[in-house]
Amino acid sequence: GRLDLNAIPDQLKIKKDHYRNSCEAIVGPNEYDVNHDSPVSEVNDREWTKTYRAFAQRLYESAKADPVLRSIKILNGPMARARNAAEVPGLDAYLDAGSFHPYPGGGPPSQGLADYNITKTREMVSGRPLWATETGYHNAIKKPTKPKEHNPVPESVSGIYAPRLIAEYLRQGITRTYFYELLDGGEDKGDQEQNFGLLRSDFSEKPAYTSLRSAMTILNDKGSGSPQALRYTISGNMTGVRQLLLAGRDGKNPLLLWIEKSIWDEVTGKPIMVPNQEIILRWASVCNSRIYIPSRMSTSLVRKVLKSKTVPLQIGPELTIIESEKG
Repeated sequence: GRLDLNAIPDQLKIKKDHYRNSCEAIVGPNEYDVNHDSPVSEVNDREWTKTYRAFAQRLYESAKADPVLRSIKILNGPMARARNAAEVPGLDAYLDAGSFHPYPGGGPPSQGLADYNITKTREMVSGRPLWATETGYHNAIKKPTKPKEHNPVPESVSGIYAPRLIAEYLRQGITRTYFYELLDGGEDKGDQEQNFGLLRSDFSEKPAYTSLRSAMTILNDKGSGSPQALRYTISGNMTGVRQLLLAGRDGKNPLLLWIEKSIWDEVTGKPIMVPNQEIILRWASVCNSRIYIPSRMSTSLVRKVLKSKTVPLQIGPELTIIESEKG
């Protein structure tokens, strides 16, 4: 419904009384931009931009005036259509971070990210970090597919895309990413809203859940030291290969590599073969290397290369993580 600025104190009180120890951020109204032109909207707010801006200011000032809530980050309400962010420019003064929903549809994680979702959101939030407060894939494989629609992918495909998505978003400067959602809402494979879960409705694990858990386990940094620089070079067929080097406090500096290409034709519903590419990774000094592919269901540890500067690799569309320690 229409936003009520006078309800903000009561809403903040609920968060303070019940969620203060589990709340990472307070996000503004969800996808309020559809309230001005959607025929199914409960309220058609023709002055939605004024309402939205006033709400953002009141929410930020009220939260920062409260000694209990002032340390919690305040985010804008994400847009349903990223292009509408340009209608509410210059909100940095009322935000700690920008929120948006860069769903890639049935395409690879980078689909529509830099050239649309980030670009449009930056017209509203120019100087704050960006958080993807919703993103992910749905597995409603019986839903009819159309060009430029939010098309489905099979569970096996989202299992490969999911860890890649985290890496691609980090590579493009998105500091927080939240998958929508944890649990399927039902079993109807023709209804996309029932099939966004990382878990099926019976709580069984989908491949996306398994691969994300594996990646998080590999990248879990329990160290307390200062990250050290890691120098390396890569040669070979680097066409389409993305790379991301993470600094570890535990002495390990994970290097993430993948080919950012589609493995699924979202319109025809057919797989796309993406062949591996041979590359050579060379560390500046002798290292012990472990190569992981989180989306491999049996074991994510592919192989080890001990006491060597040179690591031959076959890089494909699955995320590969190379963990190194000085040998």
